[in-house]
Amino acid sequence: DLIRFEHIITGTLERFFSFKTHSIYFPRGHNAPQEPRRLLGESKVLIPLNFNGETLGVFAGRGVRLPRGALPLLGHIADLCMENLALHKRGLTDSLTGLYTREYLLDNMAGVIALQRADFLPASAGKNAAGTDSTAVGAPAADPAKRSGLHNFAVLTVQLRGLQRIAAEYGYMFLEKVLTRLAAEFAALAPEQALATRVSDGEFGLYLPEGTPKACRALGRDIVARLSALTFSHELSGSTASIAAAAGYACYPQQADLPSPAHGAADP
Repeated sequence: DLIRFEHIITGTLERFFSFKTHSIYFPRGHNAPQEPRRLLGESKVLIPLNFNGETLGVFAGRGVRLPRGALPLLGHIADLCMENLALHKRGLTDSLTGLYTREYLLDNMAGVIALQRADFLPASAGKNAAGTDSTAVGAPAADPAKRSGLHNFAVLTVQLRGLQRIAAEYGYMFLEKVLTRLAAEFAALAPEQALATRVSDGEFGLYLPEGTPKACRALGRDIVARLSALTFSHELSGSTASIAAAAGYACYPQQADLPSPAHGAADP
């Protein structure tokens, strides 16, 4: 999340002090600074990014110009920034599962598709397909060899079959517990930089930057196997329930028109 929302963190901090470059790193163990630290002679500031009593990362600003007496305040500013970041993410995620919403998934896809189409179109006067100002009139489209692999992505969806049966037999409160656990397992299998999403009531999705058919097939098999193997115990009746998962994927722009099965079969 710190990487995904890095622009929000830097945008907030630069309101209070200026820096030329920055990075966010993730120290191991007890190597993280416990409070903001200025490294003399390097014009560098380290600010821990804490949330719920845990240091999630460290902001490193370089070429820093810091007002006198401001260093002790940076920790409080960073804490407020992290709280605002949590509120921002809450507005983008499903309240039950914690996965990102379908709307957020579609927004990300639309942005990348706009960039992809801009690469295929020649520049023209005014605004180009990406919505930015063109600098040349009638310029040729980008070299296909150079744009190969740029802005490609895949979407892998997983259908959860058997949810209606669970709701009918055990009630919706139990179903919510089932969905919460399924979502946690699903998110744990998501690769780094992937966007784990609740696409609908009974469907999860993964947005995979630069995803390939081979990677989608392998990941789809792993997810289907893991989710289908889960069992859920109902305390009152003593019985157990399970679901059956099925996965499919589509790679953009190669498979923009038709999704491909990854494993299992979709509901009729």
